[in-house]
Amino acid sequence: MKIGEVSRLLHISQDTIRYYMELGLLVPGRHGNLYDFSEDSIEDIRWIHKLKEMGFLLKEIQKVLSLRRTSNWVEPQEIAEYLILLDKKKKSLREDIENIKDEIARIEEEEKSFTIETAGDKVLVGVPLKALEYLRCPFCGEAFAVEQVQMNSRYIYNGKLACACGYALEIRDGIVLSPGAADEADGGADLEREKYKDLPASVVTMLQRSYNFLLHRVSGLQLYDRVVMETDINEFFYLYTHFRKIENHVLFIITDRYPQVLRMYKERIEYLKLDLDILYLADGSGDYPLKKESVDLLIDYFSSNYREAARGESMHRQIFKYLKRDAEITGCYFSGKAGERQFDKMQFLEEMKENGYALIKERIIDCPVEVGKDNRLLMYESRKEDA
Repeated sequence: MKIGEVSRLLHISQDTIRYYMELGLLVPGRHGNLYDFSEDSIEDIRWIHKLKEMGFLLKEIQKVLSLRRTSNWVEPQEIAEYLILLDKKKKSLREDIENIKDEIARIEEEEKSFTIETAGDKVLVGVPLKALEYLRCPFCGEAFAVEQVQMNSRYIYNGKLACACGYALEIRDGIVLSPGAADEADGGADLEREKYKDLPASVVTMLQRSYNFLLHRVSGLQLYDRVVMETDINEFFYLYTHFRKIENHVLFIITDRYPQVLRMYKERIEYLKLDLDILYLADGSGDYPLKKESVDLLIDYFSSNYREAARGESMHRQIFKYLKRDAEITGCYFSGKAGERQFDKMQFLEEMKENGYALIKERIIDCPVEVGKDNRLLMYESRKEDA
């Protein structure tokens, strides 16, 4: 009988039959280049399936088939040996059942410790009052007048910030909405965090190396009463999982063009009940309503790539004016393909140099094939040359 006929007869794929042959579980005859499966081979396959249904592993099945092939199943010694194998497997399965019960109990305990919190269990925050001194009209540079606000002693939750020149910001649910924010109907917001799901182990390892690099640098800085900024968090959001590891007497400025992305992360962070001052700013124009030379540390966690890939813009060309004279920049970027565009490392570094920044540390690793065979991950720290 040919392999195709056996496949149809026993409802088993030809690949599975060949795999059994590779393991030595099946030893059919051959006529030229074709295998000929006898009734004995058919019976071997039936035995394999029967033993698999009893929980035997393929390496254990090999022992049973060896017994069967070297006996007639009437010899007391071989029968006794087979019964020993059956009893051993039965005891192993019972142990598995007990282990599974224990594992289920542990899972149930873990479920109890991770019950979904209700809205009443989170701490609602808004625009920190201390952030008002850093908000400025991007056109005339003047401070805003505060109008129609709902607030407490620390936060503004809703209201309007108006400039005499006519430019205005809305504060809605603790998020500053600028005219440069994207329409919420825009489908580009990653609200399901698809970027983070089902990542291959090699990519997760690469990202963890980048986390470690940035955390080592950021945790070594004196950030008390300083301003830390991260932009374009729709792509990746470094600070989200690292707030607890950073000095809490800091004003964090978090920006993205999608208000719904900021709203999603804001709500998640509220559940963490962190005593932090965070200014959430919805603006994708790059002309942020921020005071010039106000940021002490810029975290560029693939923001450069995101701007280049999504919009063909240079993130740093727009951001330098908001950095203090002694501000530092640290981050990561992919050198190579960025979406449909090529990310130009030399141009990137030249822009840094033109604005007085020098690279003080750089670490380069080759990216996994899942990211792109021509890509490299560059982690860097830079500061003003005369700082």
